[in-house]
Amino acid sequence: MSNPIPLDAWPLPLAHCGKPLVEAADERITIAEISDDSINGYTGTRILHTALVPIEDLDGVMNTIDGLGQNVRTISENRSFDQDGVFSPTFWMYGLKATKRFESLINYWGNGTKEILLPDNGFLLRFKLFPRFLDDEIAWDDYDLPLYDVVRSSPVSHYNFPNGRSGARITVRRDYLDRYLSHKNCAAVATYFDERLSTGDPEVAALIKAGVYDLKQPGRELWFKNLLHLEYEQISQVWARHFCLNPAASRAIKRPHRY
Repeated sequence: MSNPIPLDAWPLPLAHCGKPLVEAADERITIAEISDDSINGYTGTRILHTALVPIEDLDGVMNTIDGLGQNVRTISENRSFDQDGVFSPTFWMYGLKATKRFESLINYWGNGTKEILLPDNGFLLRFKLFPRFLDDEIAWDDYDLPLYDVVRSSPVSHYNFPNGRSGARITVRRDYLDRYLSHKNCAAVATYFDERLSTGDPEVAALIKAGVYDLKQPGRELWFKNLLHLEYEQISQVWARHFCLNPAASRAIKRPHRY
């Protein structure tokens, strides 16, 4: 079975992965997420990060295998400037089979059972956003307009057995992200891992029976396996990238009504 899953098809436990991450009417965009929430009744995990991909590299990233890596990388002990003065961002993601590095829209690190997601300083500085601390979130506001909640961040995810991870997420206003992408001449591309557990799902069972336990296609890598001695019988996993937003240089931030 050379191509058992068409690129536009997803087995039922992963069907949500085939939907666009950003709809035309969306005013806010999720650029980072850690979640153990059930989706369509399937228990699982979702981890999502977003990279800035230069326009000239977008086709290569979207249409090749290993076009964009899954993890946010950092070498914090290194200097941010090379000897020739060229800037190197502290946080990045590998792309095009690790031949290039792309800026990350988020900062990420983990320590034991805790993981943290923060909006990248470059984005915050571009619009001179200031934090407002809430109970379990950080809101970033534009005082010049004024406009509140340009960025909303639930920064810390904590793993607790057997309850799983608490959610962490970053959302940004679409019009501000438009402006930033135009400034950088980059597109926003998300890369994510999604895992779903099931029992007796016929689509997953057919793929496992056909020996489709590891399938690499442009834009995604899928795994399907049986589980032994656990509550669920099947596991479906995907590592994938998803286009979010192109720059729209002509789209200006609308001045809102004052609060």
